Amino acid sequence: NTSPLLQTTIDRFNSILFNPTRKTTQILEQSRAAIKSIDIHMRSADETLQFGIDESYRLEIDSPTIEIHSETVYGTIWALETLSQLIQYDSEPLPRWVIPYCPITITDEPHYAWRGFLVDTSRHFLSVPHLKRFIAALSMNKFNVMHWHVVDSQSFPLEIPNHPELTAHGAYDSKATYSPSQVTELVTFARERGVRVVMEIDTPGHTHSWTKAFPDTLACPDGVRDGSDN
Repeated sequence: NTSPLLQTTIDRFNSILFNPTRKTTQILEQSRAAIKSIDIHMRSADETLQFGIDESYRLEIDSPTIEIHSETVYGTIWALETLSQLIQYDSEPLPRWVIPYCPITITDEPHYAWRGFLVDTSRHFLSVPHLKRFIAALSMNKFNVMHWHVVDSQSFPLEIPNHPELTAHGAYDSKATYSPSQVTELVTFARERGVRVVMEIDTPGHTHSWTKAFPDTLACPDGVRDGSDN
């Protein structure tokens, strides 16, 4: 099946799997399989990343071939992630990549369709490179959701093209904002690693940062009622 995301995934894992800087543990020669090829069998080319998508895979490792069987590219991503934690570089007697304790068959699927981690950039701004490192760490541990608590009472860093006043007055700093193109960049980066970005924008509560641009949006923008008001 033709899948652009599969090719992107293969290219990314090539540099991860076949990296000569990998540490090699001392293991018995007879328990190691030297790897010459990886065959991927994926049934569907559908790249839609949504809640409940099939993320299962089967990883069969035996010298000299590795076989990956999955329903979708996201199962393949998790299979390659597992493989990256098993493969080792061995320089003796000749440079090669090996996997200990073969043959190995791993059949895996998630118990939970939502495996999320919340990151709050409204109270503590995080740069795009920092968020990318966070997403990469989620993928390494097979989390599939970054719950992005992007705005709150403390700040409004999300740029809204029709209302630039929100970030102009509500962000911590003019540089502490996320443009639409940066959001797209993060969503694409996450999708390539099997992670959905679910953005949370609080309303009607937790909207004090909005009042710095639009004070009439709240009855009590300062959070304190007049003592005569019952």
